Amino acid sequence: MEQNSNHTNSQDTVQETVQNPETTQTQSPAEAERQKAKEDQRRNRREKRACMLLASRGQEFALLLLRVFFGIMMLMHGLDKAENFSALSTTFPNPLGLGSWFTLLLITSVEIGASVLIILGLLTRIAALALVIAMCVAAFFAPPAFSLAASELPLLYLAVYVILLITGAGKYSVDSILRRIYCPKESQKRR
Repeated sequence: MEQNSNHTNSQDTVQETVQNPETTQTQSPAEAERQKAKEDQRRNRREKRACMLLASRGQEFALLLLRVFFGIMMLMHGLDKAENFSALSTTFPNPLGLGSWFTLLLITSVEIGASVLIILGLLTRIAALALVIAMCVAAFFAPPAFSLAASELPLLYLAVYVILLITGAGKYSVDSILRRIYCPKESQKRR
């Protein structure tokens, strides 16, 4: 009986061997499992790196930066016009024939009001549309004759506001909060 129990113990201590084709060494099942787990981890890390490079995670943050930066820049233009309103009101370009004073009032209001809305991400597409119209007038109708040198800054702003008109404010905005409140079904589809 003692012999029989020794026989079973010796069977328990003998390890099964698994042939590893890469190393042509014999491994225990536990070692083979650890090796497989390490290979899986390496593969997962490579896949994560590739996905990180290909993913578009930064789009929402980039829209926030774009909105805030260009909103502040345009706001500064509008505040400058508001501070010098009386001096500018007689000499301000009048490309649409509305009068210098009224044109200055209109562009100053749009530059200040729409910029604040864009910075907040509130009614972004409407604000961007107002600024697109203003920048088209500034680029194509305000200078005596269209030239790239004279219209470069308005064209740059125009490009940014067209992008915001197409994309909207993005995830980090008041528009996004309002969309979740008033359009919950649409918000769930976007996720």
